[in-house]
Amino acid sequence: MKKFVIPLLVCLLVLSGCSEFSDQQEAPESSSQETTEAGYDNNPTLSNALDITPTVISFERTASYRKDENGNILAEMYFDKPVLAGNSVVICKINTIFDIECQGFFYGSEESKFFKTGHYDYFFESVRSVRERYGDAAVAQQPLECTNDAEIVYQSNELICFKLSGYWMAGGVSDHSYYGYAFNLTTGELLQISSLIDVSINIFNKNVTDMLCNNYAQYDIPFLRSDIENTYKAYRLDDYNYYYDGSDIYLIFSQDQYYNDSYILKYTG
Repeated sequence: MKKFVIPLLVCLLVLSGCSEFSDQQEAPESSSQETTEAGYDNNPTLSNALDITPTVISFERTASYRKDENGNILAEMYFDKPVLAGNSVVICKINTIFDIECQGFFYGSEESKFFKTGHYDYFFESVRSVRERYGDAAVAQQPLECTNDAEIVYQSNELICFKLSGYWMAGGVSDHSYYGYAFNLTTGELLQISSLIDVSINIFNKNVTDMLCNNYAQYDIPFLRSDIENTYKAYRLDDYNYYYDGSDIYLIFSQDQYYNDSYILKYTG
């Protein structure tokens, strides 16, 4: 595996601020945000990687709620959006990408990497249905959720990686989802997995098939290897959803015919 990044530096512990969408889809109102600072080497290898040292990163929460007449929360929908402090071209590009992802999460966006179709209307229609069926008192005991929490999984002078963890609970079976983002801090560009690994697609797809077969076997899940091969044989390398933690690549898989939830496997090959 070819290494794009330099050795691991200090990662961040970032707390969230909060902004809120109203039912009328007004622009979110930003409140104060708690942040922590991440230090860089005194002699960074990329002088234009970030314009400020140390770098300040926060998570801004954009949220919408449904409450009963007593103010009890019945449903919560939120997106934790990473925000890098500063106004350099690189920082603005990264922040703009997460602005689009946040908008896509709620209302859908063709520019979004993962959220072409939004969740807002479907989620709150599900909330309305559950409230009608069970009543607000019952729903308040276990509020419904459509959320995305964000975290930094790796940071160096050249690269910063985030993982978003989604959760859906709207009266039926709960679902988890995961999304990876890796940014080149020289250009602000989103990096595809091919920037971090040097392998042919045929070998990579075979390795993925082996990983999945081993995973299903470990949990005694019946499977056919041919089904898995057929699923991934048309994949290009950059079709894979992933995140990088400074030493390993983790592949993110959506629910499939054998497993009814999203899951993450460390790439081995």
